This record gives sequence, structure tokens and C-alpha cells, in this order.
Amino acid sequence: MVSAAPAYPGTGHPTATGSPVTPSTGSPAASPSAVSSNAKPAKPTAPTTQPATQPATQSAIIDAKVVQAPQDQNVAGSIVGLSAGSRSGVAVGDLFWVLSKPDSEQDNKQSIEQSTIVGHGEIFVVTEDRSAGRLYVSQTNSASSANSALTSASPSIPTSQPAEIVSDQTVVILHRESLSALRDHLPTGATIHGKIARVAPGRLTAWIDVNANAGLRMGDSLLITRKGVPLSRGRIGVLNWDAALTTLEPLVGNALPEPGDSVELWPAPADARWGRVATTILKVVDTPNAPGQGAQISIAGSVAEGITVDRLVDVYRGRKYLGTARIVEVSGPNSIAEMVVSASRMREAPRRQQPELWPVEGDRAIVRAPGGDVGGNTNVVNTPPGPLLVAVFQITGGYCLLATGEPDGVKEGETFLVRRQDPDDPAIWHDVAQLTIKKVEVDHAGAQIKPLTSQVAPLRVWDMAERQVPGIEPWRTVGIIESVDPASRTAVVAANPGSSVAVGEVVSCIPAGDAAASGTIVIYKDSDRLILYAPQGWADDITSLLQARVDAPQAAKR
Repeated sequence: MVSAAPAYPGTGHPTATGSPVTPSTGSPAASPSAVSSNAKPAKPTAPTTQPATQPATQSAIIDAKVVQAPQDQNVAGSIVGLSAGSRSGVAVGDLFWVLSKPDSEQDNKQSIEQSTIVGHGEIFVVTEDRSAGRLYVSQTNSASSANSALTSASPSIPTSQPAEIVSDQTVVILHRESLSALRDHLPTGATIHGKIARVAPGRLTAWIDVNANAGLRMGDSLLITRKGVPLSRGRIGVLNWDAALTTLEPLVGNALPEPGDSVELWPAPADARWGRVATTILKVVDTPNAPGQGAQISIAGSVAEGITVDRLVDVYRGRKYLGTARIVEVSGPNSIAEMVVSASRMREAPRRQQPELWPVEGDRAIVRAPGGDVGGNTNVVNTPPGPLLVAVFQITGGYCLLATGEPDGVKEGETFLVRRQDPDDPAIWHDVAQLTIKKVEVDHAGAQIKPLTSQVAPLRVWDMAERQVPGIEPWRTVGIIESVDPASRTAVVAANPGSSVAVGEVVSCIPAGDAAASGTIVIYKDSDRLILYAPQGWADDITSLLQARVDAPQAAKR
């Protein structure tokens, strides 16, 4: 059977249905006096474990037409009149994009399929039935140079050509206030990224280069890193559409944040939905009383992030699974976990022979969501099962062992599914085997193997198995990005016909290699094309998304 891609870090994205979303309301602005430049850092709160659903899309994307073309077609700041106003939900500050118009009624169908962004800007005047937008740049679609090579070989994807903005062209408007709610649906592996712009005297606060336009909210927790290593955590104390100020709480004693250091929303929205914490290894030492045979890792995060003793941790280098660890000590601001050698690649060779199989500083650590009575915390006993991706670390005939156990809330009778990419088409995933849990221990679970296909190799050690949970839609590949426009922060997707993707939905863009996934918003759709928008902070470099795989939640097909 062919199915969705599993939820590897940055590559797959279980999402739930049936739980409410609480969107932000009103302006995000806060008085500068709310947090002084030397305020004491606030303590982040523990993430919620409740899932969230995609928000209603009607208010996020608004359709309109050009009713008055700009007088000067070649000057940034020119004014264009639009057919939608406050009755349609348009507000000052909303973003808009103008699509090219069909040349004639006869060519209408073909032209719509090849429509491109010919202008974009921001709404600055709104009446009940009309609005006016100011163009950021001239209407030339300034796509990256890499596009020409792609589009010349793909007749269905038009090359970028200067085009005139005229009456009756299609316009899509993104309601800016919706970004705060949409960010909660960023896919697994994606978060909001930025940089420190300026550190205040006293080094207790810093201004950052992302703000409410990225979907940030007052009180959001942030992680400040340098070359992937955490330095501080912070919390948004001042926020508006132009600026954001974060507090700074040191995580290490030998380095302080500086301008240019990376900032990310932490925990990432997908992790916060399920109570996971994606963090980084700060230090690796030999396991006490077993030098050279095991390792203890120190990770950023503690009780403030909801981390408790006995929770299991997955360690990755890029997208490669290295092993599983168990939390043995929690003492802010960091925690200590001990590698479970039997369920980790390090068991294959001593560190001196194959160091690439052992964890090192800077590796990614994902603290799993609590699924049972973990560390004596009886408040999570009845936590519903959530997404879980674990390694198969031993196979004996028709039976295997999985790197999961009681702390994950796994029960006898549950099923896991192993999926693997097709060797000839990486956009296709095959269902390899169904694993039914027969026995659950503290740090592993035994399962019976049911093969599902002969098209790819059978189950093997270090395959990843995904928990099957009713009500969670799998994310499937719906297309490939064929071109990007850095100026308007948009991308054009050659979409699979029949894929179920809604305008206003958040989808995942997954580049080749180890690059992290990025979230984007569908702002336009036709039969075989999508146009995506990447808000500020959602994609570091939109040109890196060329040829990226696009995944979206789809109803499972069995």
C-alpha cells in the first residue's frame, strides 16, 4: 500500500481534528513601558498538550478584484483600488497580491492556470465596500534566477514577465490578524525564526527582527542560539507590527547573546500542541560506572517546559535517528538524560571507532509528550494518545522491539505503521509493515509484525514506526515547488490533481537534505497549481524552497 510520509523531524506532520483554536484578538501592540529594557526575565510556562485544528479559512483569505489600476505602473508606492472593504473583513495593514489577468475570454482557462503574481503590497485605506493598497514594488515578478531554468523546461509553469496591472484582475488579501492563529498550525519541524537585532544595556533584554507580522504573541517563549547551541531563553514583553522585545534568561555560563544570534519560537507550535519539547544537546559525558559503554546528555529545558523524570527523548543529527534516552534529572534551566544503549545506534561500535553513531553537542533532542503516569505526575494519566515516531531496534522472526514504553502511554493492542520512500520516486511512500503491540515495558515495547507490501524491502532494524491514532489525519505529498518570488515571498506549486488542499490552509515545504521544514499559507488554488505565501520568520530563505516537497493533511485512503 502507498501512504503518507511519517513524521520524521521536519518531514512529516500528524495533526488532530476536533479541538478548538483560540485565535488572538485585537492588536498585538504593547506599551513600551510594559517591559523596560532591563526588566527581569519572566519564567516560561509549560506548553499545552491539547491539540489544535486548522482555523476557519474564510476570514484569513479574502477574494477581490482590481477596480482601479495604478496610474504609474513602474513606481513602488503606487496605489491600486480593490473591490473588497470592511464588510468583507479587510483591514488596514492586510497584505494583498494581484494575479495576472486572462488575455481574452477564449484563453480564460489556460491563462488562469498560468496566472502569476504581478503586484503585491499592503492595504492602507478601507471603506465599507472598497479598499486601497500601496504596492511595495513595481508589478514585475522578480523571481529568483533559478526559476528560469525550471520554467523553461516546464511549459505549465510560466516564466516571470513584466505585466500590467489592469481592472478586473484577481486579488487575494491575507487578513493580517489571522497570522497569530495560523502560526499555531505550523507543521512538525517548523517554527518562527529570527535574529537578535540589538541587545539592551545590562543584557537582560534584546530587540529581535521578527514581530507580530510573523504571528508572534505577547508572552511567547523564545530560544536564543548560536550555531545551534542554546545560549538563553526569553519571553516576548513588547510587541507590535514593527518591533518585538524579548527578555533574556541565560542557559549557559560562558556566553551571552549578541546581535546576529538566532531566535526561534520555542517550543515550536507542533510540539506545543502535543506536549513535546524540541531542544539541543549542551554536553555529553560517559555514563557513570560504565565508561565507553554509554552516555549521559545535558539538554536545554526543565520543569518550566514541562520536562519530568522518566520521559523518553529521541536524539537526531539532522534527520538521522541516533537513539533514545531517558530523563534522569531535572534541575533548571537544564535536564540530564541517559542514553538507552540497546535502542541507540551507539551500540553498534565504541565511540572511538564510529563517533558518528554517538551523540555530540549540538545534536537535536526531542522530549516526547507524556502519555502516562510519568515521574509521579498523575495529571497526565488520562492524556489522550498523540503522534509518536519510534525506532525498530530488534527483529526476531515475526516479532520486533520498539524504542517506546510505559512513559509514552503505549498500550497492548495499539498499532504502529512503518512507511518507507519508494526508491524511484521519493514523493511516494509505501506501507511496509503493521506492528501490533503485545508487551509494554519501561523503555521498550514488543510487537507482532504484519508485512504489508513486497514492493520494497521488508522491515529492518532502525526503520521508524508511526503510532496510528484515530482522528489524526496523515500528511501526504500534494506537489512540488516549481518557482519562487523572493520579492512577494510567494512560491508556485505544481500540485497533484485531486489533492485536498484549502485556500487559507497551512502546508509544509520540505527541502531536500537535512534542511528544516518551513510553513507556508495557501493563498490561491486552481486544478493543478497552488500559490503559497511564507510570512516573515516562517522561511529563512524562500529561494531554498525551490523543488521542495509540499505536504498537507489529507484524509487517509486505505
